[in-house]
Amino acid sequence: MRIILLLICVTVSGVFAHATEHAPSIFSACLNTEDSVVTITYSKTEDLCNSFIRNDFWASPNSSTPYILLGTSNNKNQTLIQFKLSDAFSDWSFYISTSNDCFGNPSLTSDIYTIKRPESIEIDSLSFDPNTNELLIGWRNPSGKNIKGYRIYQENGSINSKLADTNTTNYRLSNYPLQKSYPITLAVFDSCDRFSKISRAHKPIVLNITIDSCKQMLKLNWNRYIGWLSDTFCLYISIDGSNYSRFVQLSDTFTQYIYDLGKHYSFFIGTKALSDPLITTSSNSVSFFAKERIPSDLFYISHCSIEEPGTINMQLWLLNGHVGDSITISQIHPAISPSNVAEHKVIQTNSSYNLNYIIDTYDSPYSFIASTKSACGTYKETSNQVSSILLKLENNVLYWSSYDGYINGVELYVLFGFDGFTWNNIAETQDTFYLIQDSYEKYQIVANASTNQFNIKEQSKSNIVTSDEHSTIFIPNAINVNSSNNTFKVLGKNIDVTKSHFILFNRWGEVIYKGNNVLTGYTFNIEGDNIHTDLIFYSVYIYDYQGRQTQQSGYLSIIR
Repeated sequence: MRIILLLICVTVSGVFAHATEHAPSIFSACLNTEDSVVTITYSKTEDLCNSFIRNDFWASPNSSTPYILLGTSNNKNQTLIQFKLSDAFSDWSFYISTSNDCFGNPSLTSDIYTIKRPESIEIDSLSFDPNTNELLIGWRNPSGKNIKGYRIYQENGSINSKLADTNTTNYRLSNYPLQKSYPITLAVFDSCDRFSKISRAHKPIVLNITIDSCKQMLKLNWNRYIGWLSDTFCLYISIDGSNYSRFVQLSDTFTQYIYDLGKHYSFFIGTKALSDPLITTSSNSVSFFAKERIPSDLFYISHCSIEEPGTINMQLWLLNGHVGDSITISQIHPAISPSNVAEHKVIQTNSSYNLNYIIDTYDSPYSFIASTKSACGTYKETSNQVSSILLKLENNVLYWSSYDGYINGVELYVLFGFDGFTWNNIAETQDTFYLIQDSYEKYQIVANASTNQFNIKEQSKSNIVTSDEHSTIFIPNAINVNSSNNTFKVLGKNIDVTKSHFILFNRWGEVIYKGNNVLTGYTFNIEGDNIHTDLIFYSVYIYDYQGRQTQQSGYLSIIR
């Protein structure tokens, strides 16, 4: 019997050890400032001996005012309750009293919970990840309870704009602008969405470089960290992908670095807080490839043609050139130094330039060459040299100078003749002379080349020469204004229509019409022309291609 009683006592004692020994703990008390309703969350009531009667909820608007009963709950499983308070702006405090415990004690009291916003915290540092240039924001855990999360802000004057919320003590910002950097601030918020005061603003170090390619020098500059003080900076460097190593320690916010061509450099700046050497920061990383100067893939004048009137046209090609270089086109003179005729600035690596050079006379071939020079003047590259074609006509034989400059040389010379209306292909030859067999008013040579490896069309024209023959003309002596034969015009060959012209008069010397194109002439309309005579007088001024003038005057019979 003693053994049985002992077992019962042990069992009952074990139950009491896990029975109602304390009041529930208050987790939070969230007060709505609009309607003064407080929402209290608390732990579930432990009751293994069925001694629980109720939970009483007490509140005081300040530390000097007695607590008042807000209400009760006899539901031991309840963990949330709401009450209407007299105001929403006092420093309210709450506690819970529970009746009864397993030993019949009338009240167990919880700890007091006072409504207050979380304590503010400070940012430790803003630091860039040198591999990704993402901004890392770090801080330490606050000492208060009921911390739900942290809000990160962008500060702009007195305005703090939300960037992100997080529940960890660090945050990675991937889109931080280096050119327009801004300060970062931080606040804590609890489960009631009450926010602490906003922290002191921090602003990271931003590193910039400028390149002096003429001196092969990098100029590095950066700002001081804002948020805490530091007195020295360390410049870290990586060459061709190696691990970063400390290069130099500085007190200023600028320095210079002489680089070698053909290498890839990366830099960042590091420093630490004077108040706590364990708090460090690093700037963004800046990378630079010191490209070695290599010749362009193509620097080439594809043609040199004589254009009317008095113009030489060239096309210059540049493939994989260097932006910032200057291009000079020079005319080559025998026995004297070249003279510059055009200059251009390279603004794209792949470019073409159409060049026109005005000439006064053309009695010998013109030669040209292009050169490119780096902005520093330390590098120069030259194109092919080209020479235009000079065509001459002597004793019924055409002679021309060889064209120079094609990559693969001239394939064929094509001779064209102008019959007064169209240009006609007369002959194709590899010679530089031709015996005239047909009579044309004008002649021109075109130098063609086979398609080169750059798929550039190469075709250069010579000057135009005119036949030695004088112009021959026929002028009608009558027209029928009521038929298709109602046009006064000049027929003939070797007529320079750009200079030739004519004038029509009536029998009283009054001008009826002045025309500049003798080949199209003037079409009469008996009703519209108000012609009251049977005779029209004319004066025709004809120029041939050598500039020689012929003038003829006469009369025209009008047939009605």
